[in-house]
Amino acid sequence: MSGNEKEQKLVVSKADAATRQLDCAIRLWFSGGDPVSIHTLVGAAYQIIHDMNKKRDGKDLLFDADFIKEEHRKTVHDLMRRDFNFFKHADTDTHEVTEFVPFASIMFMLIGIQTLRNLGVRQTDAQMTFGIYMALTRSEYINEEFRALLLATVPVEYIADVRGMDKEEFFKLSLQAAAALRAQGKIP
Repeated sequence: MSGNEKEQKLVVSKADAATRQLDCAIRLWFSGGDPVSIHTLVGAAYQIIHDMNKKRDGKDLLFDADFIKEEHRKTVHDLMRRDFNFFKHADTDTHEVTEFVPFASIMFMLIGIQTLRNLGVRQTDAQMTFGIYMALTRSEYINEEFRALLLATVPVEYIADVRGMDKEEFFKLSLQAAAALRAQGKIP
């Protein structure tokens, strides 16, 4: 460890920590990273977001998330909590195994992104890109109102171009497009 690293300090708020964890999980997901690591990161972010939301008297994120279709809410809740707790603790089940379903990470990400937004935290390019990708490729889990909100900023001709891309290419090109739009003053 260099002397500079010993001296370095980061001032990190709870919202910043959750945002960083969520964005790291999103980047890993788009690049085909390890599903357990993704789930652990996004689960930690979700816990912070959940606690922040609860302190502001927000509604329960798992059961009342507006963008999850009613028929999928119980499945989403069960998937989300089981493996997050398994990856976090080993005090009572040291020799156990789980049949992890990585899809739960996607739900953590969607709920986390939307709740941070509801709490007034500015969405990152990674979060916006993830939401748009889900609206384009996994719309069966997102209600039409939320899907329309996600896609409202995406030009129609762009939608046709990206539908056939793999997710890593989509992420890279979307981040480049966001940077270009920001440089032009078209997005904050």
